[in-house]
Amino acid sequence: MEQSKSGPDATGRRTSRMGESRAPMHLVFQASIGVILGLGLVQVIALPPAELALTGVIISIVAWAVEHGVQWSTANLRTTARIMLVLKLVSLIGFTICVSALVSLLG
Repeated sequence: MEQSKSGPDATGRRTSRMGESRAPMHLVFQASIGVILGLGLVQVIALPPAELALTGVIISIVAWAVEHGVQWSTANLRTTARIMLVLKLVSLIGFTICVSALVSLLG
């Protein structure tokens, strides 16, 4: 039995090997860092859970509004990509804060 090799097939698409991840590792790393920072901030901030959840929602909405509301320059793609990465990370941190606070309200 022959194992498939990673490379283009007859259609020009790249074939994947068994066990190879389809999610880019930088996205997994970004999500992990965002969740860890969000959970850490929940432990540091001394607010009631309802106010903490509202703060997380506001952080997420502001980050989303800046990400989609500002016309980003296409002249410097590297800087724009870094800004977008930071905004997505901030939005994930806000979402984690909100969800963590809401879970503590339920329990």
